[in-house]
Amino acid sequence: MTVIADPRGRSPGPTTDPGIARAHRMDVALFYSGLVAFTALMVFGALAVMAVLPMIIPGYTSASITSGSMMPALRVGDVVIAVDHDGTKIAPDTVVVYEEPRRHDLVTHRVVSTNPDGSYITKGDANGVNDPAPIPAANIRGKTQWIVPFVGLPRVWAAQHQWTLLILTIAFTAMALWLARFAFDPRYEPWPKAARSEVEVDGTEIAPDTIVVYEEPRRHDLVTHRVVSTNPGGSYITKGEGNGVNDPAPIPAANIRGKTQWLVPFVGLPRVWAAQRQWTLLILAIAVAAMTLWLAIFAFDSRHDPSPKAARSEVEVPS
Repeated sequence: MTVIADPRGRSPGPTTDPGIARAHRMDVALFYSGLVAFTALMVFGALAVMAVLPMIIPGYTSASITSGSMMPALRVGDVVIAVDHDGTKIAPDTVVVYEEPRRHDLVTHRVVSTNPDGSYITKGDANGVNDPAPIPAANIRGKTQWIVPFVGLPRVWAAQHQWTLLILTIAFTAMALWLARFAFDPRYEPWPKAARSEVEVDGTEIAPDTIVVYEEPRRHDLVTHRVVSTNPGGSYITKGEGNGVNDPAPIPAANIRGKTQWLVPFVGLPRVWAAQRQWTLLILAIAVAAMTLWLAIFAFDSRHDPSPKAARSEVEVPS
């Protein structure tokens, strides 16, 4: 608090330091931005799990909608979940996922009619004519049961080489991941904070040579250094192992967050690169992660299974 003197000799009383108030407003903005980002990530993550999980569950198939041929029922980027029809006859007007006989792509269209040989005539709702070739019953992967909206868009953009949209999506996802951390950091909570006397580690003095995580008194950053000694007042002298001298200011016991217990190597590098504005390394890391996720899909796609495939006679429609 700062007291501003009245030029006539009277004091108007304490007023809030403008710098502190501005910092508090920034903390509140970061907290709520993190809350929104975390909520968005959870919603997208839940939808993504719903879209990917059928790939590893027997009897289920998921397929991304890559064109507008099924508008308005299905939009580009939707993911449909299909269930095996167990060899039963498929009625006209049923939306099915099938393997296109020539290109072996998965297609989602509506059944128009059944041929005497058991094959199906299909058509996209937005198309003016039926599909050019009948679909053998063995190519039918299943009847659609659920629609997961929009989560297939990144895969569609990658297939169509729309790299700008894909990079923007990756960048926004990375930004959301970075913002989400503020929703769980008590330093950015908007409500008043009680005194943190209870944070002293188990009420016991921390022995020298212990590595601790503490909140830096001036910048409020989290720092991990080793305790060198304890002052009579209960504060701690700390030092980084690669530093030649001790840290400039003693660390109050209330600022100690805890003693280190485990080390997880390397996973904090993206956060370090973001803080140091090493955007090239960060973008490369995001691109490698996205490529890894994309490649992982093929491990659960039976079309890319190297083992010999048995004929799918069990899906033939009995006459």
